[in-house]
This record gives sequence, C-alpha cells and structure tokens, in this order.
Amino acid sequence: MSGQTRRQLIISGGWAHPFERTAPYLADVFLTAGFDSVIAYDLDEAASALARDRFDLVTVYACWFGMSDKRYDAVRSEWARHSSPELRDRIASHLGAGRGVLALHTAPICFDDWPAWPAIVGGSWNWERSWHPQPGEMSVKPEGDHPIVHSIRPFSVVDERYTNLDVSPDVDVIAWSVADDRQAAIWTHSVGTARVVYDALGHDERSLGHADHAVVLRRCALWAAGATDAEVTASR
Repeated sequence: MSGQTRRQLIISGGWAHPFERTAPYLADVFLTAGFDSVIAYDLDEAASALARDRFDLVTVYACWFGMSDKRYDAVRSEWARHSSPELRDRIASHLGAGRGVLALHTAPICFDDWPAWPAIVGGSWNWERSWHPQPGEMSVKPEGDHPIVHSIRPFSVVDERYTNLDVSPDVDVIAWSVADDRQAAIWTHSVGTARVVYDALGHDERSLGHADHAVVLRRCALWAAGATDAEVTASR
C-alpha cells in the first residue's frame, strides 16, 4: 500500500452499466494505492460531497447525460440527468486548486450540457460517429515511458472498445487499443496545475480486475492525485 492516504470522490451511477456493483469494486482496486474513497451515485450527492469535503482526486465513473436524442425516449425519464451549476463550480474549484481528475470509461458521455467538460477530459463522445462493439477481448498497447505505463507490456482485456472519440491534439496518448486500427485508450493532460487522466476501459469487473489494468488504474489515480513519478511506478 502507498505510504500516504489520499481521499477520493468517485462520482458514479447512470445508464446501461452496473455501477452499483462496479464502483465499490473500483474503490477496492484503489485501496492498495492508499485511496480512501467516497462514492456518490447521484449528481446532487456529488455536489454536496465536494462542498463538504476536500478530496485529493475526483474520479468520474458514471453515465449521466441529457438523453435528448429520440433513441432514448423510453429511458429518458429514469436516466437523464443535467449537471447543476453547483456541481460544475465545485469540480472547477477542485481543479483550480490543483487537484486532479480521473475520467473513466463513460466519463466523456457525461455532462453533455457542460461546454467545459470535454476540455477537462481532453476529449469527448461524438454522437455522430463514436461507438463501441459489445464487450469482447481487446488488445491494449502502452506507448512511451510515462510513469503510468512504465514497464507495462501489451495486454488483452474483456471490455468495450471505444472507437472514434474526439480526442484533443493537446493530450498525451499513453496507451492505444489495437485491432485493424488503433484507438486512443488512455491519455493524460493538464488543466492549469491539475493533472487529468482519461482511461477508456472499465466496463465491468473483467476489466477493472484484470491484473495489468488494475496496476494501470492505481497508477492513473496516483498520478492524477499528484504523486511523484517514483511513487507511481512503484505501485503494483
């Protein structure tokens, strides 16, 4: 376990994913990296938690969006959500204080009523062309020697392969999903002095609990929370 305990807010819940099961599983993955996690399954609950407490890291592992398209007519009343000014302001304040954000899997779909969110994540879900196949075996290839992927060899994991996201040219892509083409799978960038990581993986426990991906997840969280390179690369 990391020698320092860090506090993390996991914003979770939403459509088409088993978040009530997988968010606690994710919190357990982070335990060995020294993270004490609070999980908020509702956006108002998340805003209240940010107003009440100081967190070293905010992780967005959720699928809350406005569902304005007709394809969501049958589920909109139950699952559509809008980001409140309070939530936006508190995430912005968290970043403004130099504290990091880890965006996982469905995070680019979230907060489609918040124009600043794609710039925070470093990319967005493009409703005209982004898509994913059903969960299946996919190959992940780290690139470069960023502390998050240092010594991590290519691995295969069962997950949804996110395809054709809009990715900012300013991010540093440190892992790709590789098939007939390659798609950005993990990237890093900065928002002011705050560190941000996006990891497109994480549909369920088959991905979150995969040995190599779990190491990468812990390192993502540590790096975004401001850990030293040595502390990040030491995490297993």
